[in-house]
Amino acid sequence: MVVPNGKNPEDGFRVEYKQSPVELFSRPPVGISYVNIRYSAPCGSDGGSRGYYWGGRFHKDLYKDTEKLNENIKLLKEEGIKDSSSVVKNLLYTPNHEGAGVVASSEPNKDESPREIAGFFPVFSSDHKHLIGLNYGKRRVDFQKMKKGQRVVVDAALRCDRHWQIAEGGFPPDCHRDTKNGHIRKRVPGHMEFPGFSFSAPKGLPYPNHMLSVVPKQLNKWIDEDAKTHEQILVMVEPLSCCLEAFHPVLLSGEKPQVIVILGDGPNSALLTLVASVAFPESMIYVIGRTDRKLASIASFNPDRIHPIKEGRQEHEIGRVQLKKILEGKKQKVDILVPTIIMPTLSDYADLVSPSGRVIVWAAGQVGETDPFRGVGDPAKLHHSYGGKNKMEWSALQMLDALAETNPKPLSALVSYPFYLVPLSKAADVMGQWLTNKGRFNVEMDGRMTSAKIIFGHGIKS
Repeated sequence: MVVPNGKNPEDGFRVEYKQSPVELFSRPPVGISYVNIRYSAPCGSDGGSRGYYWGGRFHKDLYKDTEKLNENIKLLKEEGIKDSSSVVKNLLYTPNHEGAGVVASSEPNKDESPREIAGFFPVFSSDHKHLIGLNYGKRRVDFQKMKKGQRVVVDAALRCDRHWQIAEGGFPPDCHRDTKNGHIRKRVPGHMEFPGFSFSAPKGLPYPNHMLSVVPKQLNKWIDEDAKTHEQILVMVEPLSCCLEAFHPVLLSGEKPQVIVILGDGPNSALLTLVASVAFPESMIYVIGRTDRKLASIASFNPDRIHPIKEGRQEHEIGRVQLKKILEGKKQKVDILVPTIIMPTLSDYADLVSPSGRVIVWAAGQVGETDPFRGVGDPAKLHHSYGGKNKMEWSALQMLDALAETNPKPLSALVSYPFYLVPLSKAADVMGQWLTNKGRFNVEMDGRMTSAKIIFGHGIKS
């Protein structure tokens, strides 16, 4: 659990590993499943200087917005936890909204009809042997069909029914946290609204069934081939869903980008590259980074189409310089530029990006800013990524399922990316370092210090 050291973010935080008894209803209430989490991970945006903790929202949720806090405690008790409000409040300190697990028990809501969701779904070749892209579409899904032992991914947010309704732009409008006009608040695991996923409970903890996405057949089969290694891919589904959202204006527009450039070689770069390689299979993708192992892993998704550029300290080793040389040789311009790291300015890339090109702002600390990206590509196409589209986790699972069916090599490459896997018993210490360093966990890799993506394995031993 994450605990503040004082009444203000600047007082800092500590992360504790706490054990306490929790009593659940003998059977889940109607429409609820008890889920035992297998893997969890901290979201990079939560740990950043403007993120959930350091940006002040955690303190607001804990100390100022007591009406909302008490409401969530009450709801959680109705959803299956028998204990006192103080015990339930302790559970709400549990962090992290990236997670996947197994259904321990479930009670369907037989009165609920299948729900319509919007997303980007796999397109197959005529012989169904190849995945050839992603298309926008709508599906009706019965989220009440949960069985004990099924693998599930838990959504990063529970939205009210009103904000499941697909609007003119193709997706539901963003859900929010006030109660104006009778609105029911959005609730996010790990944000003092639901228990986050970094817990271990033999009988699980309660989550509404429509907050869960069952792992589809072919992906489940691929995981079973080597569950010890493969199952951790499920903790990547939530950030993968954010990457689908990042490209959503491109997918909706029908654009066919020929050159995509991704700045950075972190885990989000890996997932963005995977989405781009599936959605735009004819494009050439250049990934600029500094760590050999990360770049090699990303390139192995599709070596023919993904080209790593290792950046060094010498002028001729600067990533932009290397990229310019490649593009000039091919007489090409960049159609999509995605900086995954905070960039004071992108002006050095202005001459490399097509006038009709697009910048996708990924780094949470720069979402909403325009000045760093001014003069690069078409300003009307500047897209600030928002990782909150309803049920996009379900879309992400369908994409992974299609890969498992047609070409599982990218899945194997993804789980070979150099994540930092630690047992839950050591999670408090590791996450404490991550939080102190504003969302970075520093490790040595390839002879240099770099930040590693942390994954907590709930069933692994030290």
